[in-house]
Amino acid sequence: MFIKQTTEETGKAGSFSSVSDQKGNVHWLVTNTDYAHTFDVLVRNLKSKPTKIDDIDIYAATKVETGLLKVKKMDRQEAINKYGISHH
Repeated sequence: MFIKQTTEETGKAGSFSSVSDQKGNVHWLVTNTDYAHTFDVLVRNLKSKPTKIDDIDIYAATKVETGLLKVKKMDRQEAINKYGISHH
């Protein structure tokens, strides 16, 4: 899979991110403290479309050109084995 960063933000209490089919459909969060939480809401069966989540190995990404990263898709168990349940 190829991904490209489109924005970078520093979140704070009450901030949010969203994804859509048209824009921003990949996101990752990095903490700058030892303790952080996210609250995720998944909307299923929106406009009769299936919900799909792909785990990717962002830490093993390869830069292929300016801003473009090649990342490996991982199945859920592979992601948990590599990064633990707290990263999923």
